[in-house]
Amino acid sequence: MQTLLRDTNGQAEYKSHTGEMSLVSIAVAGMDVKRVHIANLPPEAPNDALRAALAPFATVLDIIEEMWSKNYRHPVAIGIHQVTITLSRHISSHLTVADHRVLLSYEGQPAICHGCGDIGHLYRTCPKCQNRGTCLATNNT
Repeated sequence: MQTLLRDTNGQAEYKSHTGEMSLVSIAVAGMDVKRVHIANLPPEAPNDALRAALAPFATVLDIIEEMWSKNYRHPVAIGIHQVTITLSRHISSHLTVADHRVLLSYEGQPAICHGCGDIGHLYRTCPKCQNRGTCLATNNT
């Protein structure tokens, strides 16, 4: 699928039975624009560090630091960032950003082991992590 996307730049022409030509987009299912919520990232952490940490997984389109209600007298960050991304590969629920372990979630996020990085199971049931001390050393996140 990655080869097809690279060769076609994510677009192809489709000719219907009537001869009408249409330009269609090609994408991996579930890999589109997502809103990711990131918790436990200190307010002093720069947005560039967040962009760099997400770069292997997505293209960052926008970063918004969520604030307390607008009815409050002064803007106060609540410690959650909402990042709009174009996803290129799924992201684990744990990630290191500027030396801080953050939690992240988005709609359609599959179960990803934060020990081995494989999709389809969680760390506590990881078949590769029988020896818990060695499993985390192989993690890419």
